[in-house]
Amino acid sequence: MSVRYRRSSLTNAITALPEKQLLIETIEEHLQTGKFGLILINLQKLDEYRDQYGFVAANELQRNIALILKETFMISDDLQPFLAQWGNSNFVLLCKADQTDLNEKSVYQKVFPKLEKVYSSGDSQSTRIDQLLGIRIYKKVINPQSESLQKIIIDLERLID
Repeated sequence: MSVRYRRSSLTNAITALPEKQLLIETIEEHLQTGKFGLILINLQKLDEYRDQYGFVAANELQRNIALILKETFMISDDLQPFLAQWGNSNFVLLCKADQTDLNEKSVYQKVFPKLEKVYSSGDSQSTRIDQLLGIRIYKKVINPQSESLQKIIIDLERLID
């Protein structure tokens, strides 16, 4: 019997993105090939959003964020970034090291405006989507010579908690 068979789901049921285990395996592969970028998009207030608007709305929000991220970052088949989900409220993008800053900028310049367009109430006094969801962006260029898989996982878990 395969070890993978006994593990939990490898893709998120709501977003169809790879989950934590596949992300860890992909990070491990990237550590073998050289420097790479990691961007974490953390929705700190997703539970509050779910409490206020319900499970269906929260699931739809997650699905829409995943679609917008895919649309923004998965534009080519060759050397495309790897997008995954770590739990319900965290999206992780792995990319080329030299694309990390550009990809982070794309989150602010492309992803946020698309989310605002979908979720804004049209009221100038309404809370911006990044504030409503408590969106935090973390980025880091990973150097395999000074970073281990265990350290990366610990750092991600610390950022997520």
